[in-house]
Amino acid sequence: MIYYTIIIIPFIHSKPNINNYSWKQRNIGDIVNFYEERTTIEDEYPVLSSTMSGIYFQKEYFNQEVSTITNVGYKVVPFGYITYRSMSDTDIFRFNVQNIIEKGIVSPAYPVFSANNKILDSYFLTYQMNNSYSFFKQIILSKEGGTRYALSFKKLAALKVTIPEKQEQFKIATTLIELDKIITLHQRK
Repeated sequence: MIYYTIIIIPFIHSKPNINNYSWKQRNIGDIVNFYEERTTIEDEYPVLSSTMSGIYFQKEYFNQEVSTITNVGYKVVPFGYITYRSMSDTDIFRFNVQNIIEKGIVSPAYPVFSANNKILDSYFLTYQMNNSYSFFKQIILSKEGGTRYALSFKKLAALKVTIPEKQEQFKIATTLIELDKIITLHQRK
């Protein structure tokens, strides 16, 4: 994100003067909404897996539906909402927008939240959280654990991101999504 931002912002902004940007630093807890809906019946929605490379149907990713006996009590992830695996064997956490089905479910250990749509674009936020070195440094200072690291939603909510106005976020996120598609196509060759 840092590299993307430096290169792309002057090209997608209508008046490319970097000194005129009105970016504001905000606590994540102030710009997202925690979501806590859980399943009440078995197989209510398809099981998803939030991975380092994106979000997938667990059945396709692992060739099995769930690793537990039941999926009652799993967290519901509506389309457009964000989730992440709160435990990591490394110091890296990957935030994913659920963009494959109207509603899916994830393990109860995965926090689920949505962007405050009035001021925040979900894709911009996840690019910021997944690619910003300053955000990564905050995670390093906030994570808990020894061999496995944990990043609770409470800890995540206290971290800060720097964001521009929503229409600028949308332009940046759209451009980055297109760049990612091009990069993916070139990597497949």
